[in-house]
Order: sequence, then C-alpha cells, then structure tokens
Amino acid sequence: MRKSFFSRLVIAFLIIHNDLVCVPATSERDKEMFEDEFLKRLLHELDLTTPPNINRNDFPILDDYLDIEEESSTLEKKILEGTSLTIGKPFEGRIHFRMPSTIYNKIIENGKLVIPSSIINFDYDVIDLKVFHILENGTYRKIIGDRKYTFEEMSKANEIEISIYNDELSRLTSTFIEFDLEISGTPYKYNNDNYLLPSEEILFKIINGNPYITYSFFTKYNKRKVRSEHNTCDKTVNDGSCCLQSFKFDVSKPPWNFIISPSVLEIKSCVGSCIKNDRATVNSNFIRYSEETQHKTCCYASEYETIKVLYATDNLGTLQFKNVTNLIAKTCSCY
Repeated sequence: MRKSFFSRLVIAFLIIHNDLVCVPATSERDKEMFEDEFLKRLLHELDLTTPPNINRNDFPILDDYLDIEEESSTLEKKILEGTSLTIGKPFEGRIHFRMPSTIYNKIIENGKLVIPSSIINFDYDVIDLKVFHILENGTYRKIIGDRKYTFEEMSKANEIEISIYNDELSRLTSTFIEFDLEISGTPYKYNNDNYLLPSEEILFKIINGNPYITYSFFTKYNKRKVRSEHNTCDKTVNDGSCCLQSFKFDVSKPPWNFIISPSVLEIKSCVGSCIKNDRATVNSNFIRYSEETQHKTCCYASEYETIKVLYATDNLGTLQFKNVTNLIAKTCSCY
C-alpha cells in the first residue's frame, strides 16, 4: 500500500525541521567530531555562545542532588563512602604519591592537589596553574588538572587547590600504585589597554611542605538488568541497521567542565541504514516508489530522553538548571 500524500508531507516536514541526517552505523565513527557537534548544540540549548571558563570541581555538589531518573537498560550508580587525602613527598622538584590499597576498585572523583601558596613569589595579575603526570624516565608528561587564580584570590589563600580531572584521577589510581606530579604556571599581566598578556611558563620546584591530594571515593552497584526495548548498536560486522549508538564523556575536563551535574554525559544518537528493515515494513512501498534516495536509509530519533543539567552560565560561577529535551535519542525508527 502506497503512502498518502499527507503522510509524505509529514515525513518531509520532520526531516526539514529536525535537521535529520541519514548516516551509516560504523565502528570507525569519529568520536571527537561527534563530541564537537554535540557541544555546539548543547551550548545553543543552554543559551551560551562559548563554554564558561569555570571548573565543576570547585562546586561541592553531587549528582544525587539532582535526583535524576535514568532509564538505561543497565543502570550503574555510585554510593559515596567518604572523603580522604593522601600526603605526597617532595622529591627532586616533583611530588611523589603512593595511593592506599583501600581505594582500589573504588570510583575516585573530585580530586584536588593542595600545595603551599608560598611557592609563588613573583608579580602577576592572573596565573594559570597546571598539574602534570610525569613518568620516572621523563618521557611522559600529560596534563591532568588545572586552575586559574587572580592575585587577589591568591593573597587570601594559605594553600593552592588545583582540581584534577575525574578520568585522569581514575586512571592514576587504577593503573599506578605510585606516581609523580609536576606543577607549572603561566603568569598573566594586564597591559595599558587592560588586556591580559601571558609570560613564559614557569615550572615550580616543590622542595618542602606537605602537598597532598584530597578526593571522594564511591562504591558502585548495578541495578537489575532489564531487557531493552530499544535496538542498540552491537558493534559487530553485521551491525548496519538503524540502531542507538552512545558515547560517554567525562565533564570534569575542558571544555565540558562548566557542567556541574551530571558528572558523565551519555550521548545517544541514531545511526545506520534502514534499507534491509524497510523491505518488510509498511514503509516498503513508499521507499520503492520514492525518487529521493536519501529516504531509503534514513534512521532518525523518534523519541528523546530528558536530561536535567546543572551548569555555570558565566565565568563567575552563576548556576542554573535546565531540562534538555531534544538532544539525547531514546528510540530510533526508520522512515
């Protein structure tokens, strides 16, 4: 049975007004491009032009505060056990840490490296501090945390707190029993036109004091698995049909760290081909007679999840809630 003119008109309207793109499901999909595109759309939904320069670890707010109801087929939640600190040992300008065995197999988040403020003894208006993970042979140097301080903020602080990205903290505590950290800073000064101009990066040598890392640790439990009603991509060679594909992003890292909660964004989209499905559906006649080939493989989101987001609206840390209703796919269908 052929589709009516009205049905075709509705389909065309949905395609135009929902910015639908028909794409094949592939395990080689570029995650970074997907992340960049989603960030642009999320900023638009939150009425932001650029991500605010703010760090979520500066806000003592847990995901449970939002009371978000997830509807995933496998729900994994975490239970806060407590907070702790591990004292480091200054060694050759670096800080050596040995993590306790009690945190193994735990979820470690909200980490901060705390060092004495006396290490900064020069003139500046703003300083951009970074924490690096260094291997013993010096061949590996990766940024794992950062924070900016104004001179006024630093003058009132006895200690410097630098937030560590959640995924990097998890990697350190699960992969390395011991590790070395290094701290650098880039000073900025205002010129006569009130523009901040950077100076050369300075590597700080920690030779005394008691630097330490604070963190929260959680246990996790799994809810009973429920058979999903939605066709999810299984990443096999036969996986080319219309399905739900998901990516997870840790929002403790730039440019996502203006999002205070949730701590992990699971982004879902509909990908794949509808050709082999449509031969056996009510759409088959319409597709066979359609002259527009794009309709033959159009997999679209027929239903969306609602996600409650707590985010910073500016660089001052002004917080706001918003329900995002049309970005994360829940159910996929074929035209």
